[in-house]
Amino acid sequence: MSEDSAGRFSGLVNVRVTLTPTSTTPVDVPGADAPVTPVAVDGWTVGVAPAALRIEVEDAAVLALDGGTVNADFHDPGRLLRFLADLEVLVRDRPPYVVAIRPAGDVEEIQRRNFVRARVEVPVVLEVLDPTAEARGCAGPYETVSVDLSAGGARLAPVEGLVGGVEVRVRLGLPSGEEVLDAEVLESRADAFCRLRFLNVKEGTATRITKCVFDAELERRRAAMRRGDEA
Repeated sequence: MSEDSAGRFSGLVNVRVTLTPTSTTPVDVPGADAPVTPVAVDGWTVGVAPAALRIEVEDAAVLALDGGTVNADFHDPGRLLRFLADLEVLVRDRPPYVVAIRPAGDVEEIQRRNFVRARVEVPVVLEVLDPTAEARGCAGPYETVSVDLSAGGARLAPVEGLVGGVEVRVRLGLPSGEEVLDAEVLESRADAFCRLRFLNVKEGTATRITKCVFDAELERRRAAMRRGDEA
């Protein structure tokens, strides 16, 4: 682990982490009657050392990840970290199982300025703020759903009657709760998508939106792995 990485990890104690195996090939696990297919597990960081992070995991499925490579995704409230790591199980006789992970690739830090985007469907309500919009046939409020989302903006399902160039108040129905923010309509066509650029996004709002996007990506990754297991 580089000095830069060690500093970056210094605040990651007691942070939830998802460990996703890079391979779903069944492996032998001591005590199991048959080979076990590796699956993603969640845990909590309990220590940061110069060369590794220690994580506690309640799920015995982590035993199938021993000696393998995982994608480690950290759900830190102030930032989101992702990197490839080698995993070693240190305590395996009973839960919580203790594992050590050592970065095996570059650390990707996802912050608000990066505006990571993914396909996320959440309910959206738009209230028109522009006083000149009514003269252009734009009234509202409008109810729709997002198609993809980031902390910088969103693409929505078609919104009939909404026109580009107006400002709107946006209510996003995130899993964590409703977020309210203002946006500019960049483009809106009844036969296509509506695109929004968020304005003056608060740090906390940006973090919660990014976490929603991040979690959606993780779920898609897990679903893809499940489909591969069923094939």
